[in-house]
Amino acid sequence: QLRAFERRAHGGAVREIDALATDFNALLDEVQARELELLSRHAALQSDHESLARQASRDPLTGVANRAHFERCLRESVARAAAGGAGLGLLFIDADRFKQINDEYGHEVGDRVLIALAQRLRSAVREHDLVARLGGDEFVVLIEPLRQAEDAWRVVQQIEAAVRAPVALGPLAPVAGVTPGVSIGVAVYPEHGDSAEALLRAAD
Repeated sequence: QLRAFERRAHGGAVREIDALATDFNALLDEVQARELELLSRHAALQSDHESLARQASRDPLTGVANRAHFERCLRESVARAAAGGAGLGLLFIDADRFKQINDEYGHEVGDRVLIALAQRLRSAVREHDLVARLGGDEFVVLIEPLRQAEDAWRVVQQIEAAVRAPVALGPLAPVAGVTPGVSIGVAVYPEHGDSAEALLRAAD
């Protein structure tokens, strides 16, 4: 509701009326300042709430979606496809030799490889496709809409090309860089499964 804070009472010739107008205007100024403060607090709380919601849906290491958010999105996508919506594809991605990288160079290098891999997956798909980390070295990509199954294989080729370059680790790392590889499984609705669980098993 809009409040006409810019309106003020006018003083009069009578001293009491003039004093009353001054007090009334001072009260309006105080109410206006209080409302601005409350609006500012509300905006800050809303921003904090949105930030917490984003954090709750993100993998803390890589910044892509976490497992819980992915599973929720996959169920919703399957429901839309079952209701006659567009098709969808699911890619299940393992980082090759990740345990070996961790064992040889340490977990810090392993984490940097996972971060780089997540960024490259994100760059290889459309903005509205979902990239998520299930845990460890396992990632998934939810492709929606998917017009035809061949499109999923084109995304696989884009991902393989994107992750092929070495990950530079800098002068302080035990090795200058490592080249990640990926193994990718593909499942398409409904050919390989008509539920979220069936699609995930098929892609894995």
